[in-house]
This record gives sequence, C-alpha cells and structure tokens, in this order.
Amino acid sequence: MIRAGAQTRGIVAVCLAMALFAANDATLKTLAERLDPGQVMLLRGCVGGAILLGFGLLMGIGRQLWMALRPAVLLRASCDAMASVMFVLALVGMPVATITALIQLVPILTSLAGVLMFGDVMTRRQSLALAIGLVGVAMITRPSAEGVGTHLLFGIAAIVLLTTRDVITRGSAQRVPPLVVATCATLAIPVISIPRLSGETWHAVDLETAVLIGVLGALVAAGNLLMIVAVRSAPLPAIAPYRYSAIPFALIAGAVLLGEFPDALMLAGTVAIALSGVLALPRAVTPPAAEKPEADQESS
Repeated sequence: MIRAGAQTRGIVAVCLAMALFAANDATLKTLAERLDPGQVMLLRGCVGGAILLGFGLLMGIGRQLWMALRPAVLLRASCDAMASVMFVLALVGMPVATITALIQLVPILTSLAGVLMFGDVMTRRQSLALAIGLVGVAMITRPSAEGVGTHLLFGIAAIVLLTTRDVITRGSAQRVPPLVVATCATLAIPVISIPRLSGETWHAVDLETAVLIGVLGALVAAGNLLMIVAVRSAPLPAIAPYRYSAIPFALIAGAVLLGEFPDALMLAGTVAIALSGVLALPRAVTPPAAEKPEADQESS
C-alpha cells in the first residue's frame, strides 16, 4: 500500500518536474536566438548527460550502464533524441505553451497505437478523449494560418517520434533502470545533433551563453531525476493527471520569460487537450504492493 506521504511526494515531484521542463523550454527558445539549433542541442545534451551520468555513478548504477547498449534502449534513446531536435525546431517558431500542449497528445496516441499494434481495447472515454484532443489541436494550430506550417510539421514529427518511443518501451520486455534510460536518451541528443552542424555555423560561446547552457543542462537533468522520484513514490494513475500541469507552467514561462500571450482560441485548444488527456487516463486502481512502476520520461 502506498502511504499518503509518499503519494504526496510523488505528486509534488511531478509538478516540480513539469515546472523545470517549462523553464527549460523557455530558456531553450531564448538561447536558440543566439545559436543554431544543432549547437544548442549538442551543448545542452553534453551538459545534461554529464550531470545524469555523474549522479548515476554516485548512486551506484555503474555496473548497469551496459544495459544502455541493448537494441531496444538504443532505439528508444534515438527516438527520444530525434524528438528533442524536432521539438527545438518547432519551438523556434511556435509559442512555448502551444508546442507543450501538442506534446500532451502523446499518451492518447500511444493508447491508439496500443489498439492497433497490441490488440488493446479503446474505451468510450478514450475515444472521446482522442476526438477532443484532435479538436484542441485544430484550435491551437489553425493549419491555414500563415507562418505556422513548417514549424507545425516539426511539432508533429516530435509527437510521432515520442509516440514511437513509448511503443518501443512497451513492446520491450527488458527491464532497465530508469536512470540508465534517461542518461542514454540525454547523451543520444548530441550524437543526433551532429549531422545538423554540417549545415550550420558554429558560434563562439560567451560567458552569458555558457551560463544559459549550463542552466539548460541542469534543468533537464533535474526534471528527469524528479520524474524518477515521482514514479518511485506513487502509482502512475495517481500522478499522471499532474503531468498536465506542464501546460499552465508553459503559459507562465512563455509570458514571463518570452512575452508570449496566447489568444482566446489557443487557450481554448490548450484546455481541450488537457481535458482529453485527463479523460484518457485509466481509472485509478490500487496496485499490488510488490509492483513498482517503471519511469517513462520525455525529455525535450
């Protein structure tokens, strides 16, 4: 039985993680105005990966790092890293809250993939959630609006890659420590970013930019660690609804750090996607005491 204190700790951890990821995205967008996306992702991935690797070694997972070489883990990390690159390319031309809301569709699409690939049964609630989520996407993106098309495609690519990542995670029976998975995914980002550098200009990094890069790496590492704390403290059905706190945090970060203020239609679409995500959640059940949920984090 999960104690109330542990469950509260899990909820607080996931909310803090969402706040850190929102701050990371807003800072990332600021930095992308100074450096090319490939350089930003390479530097941030190196810093964040080094922090996670160092923390993992302190926690004694050194002997388990070889698990990162398993094909399923490498494939998952590759999807995660490519999704991060697509996310940044979308973020350059879209408000932080918009792309954050779109990413919340991933759990719903993963449920749909479960129906198509694993024979899961989609409930009426989930079907309704999918419909509401798609309406929310249409309200937010307004595909016919000028200046959205290319960046919207990058956002859609990120959603598809993250959904693929989650399907790979489910389809693999291999049990790998969450910290190993998070470290592998974060370190894969610089590798995936290298090909982009061939078509970009490498800019000199001044002290202020270096500090921002360090902040980015620390934010993404801390967010991943908090998600691990969350899933180890409370059952997934208890903390899953609080993942949607990412949307209000993104709205606040965009307004405070970037001066982004969404219009009424965008806000309505954001609310629709958040509602669809909550509807799609499975009904809470009390898990057996012996079971421990596995961490499943999307780092951007």
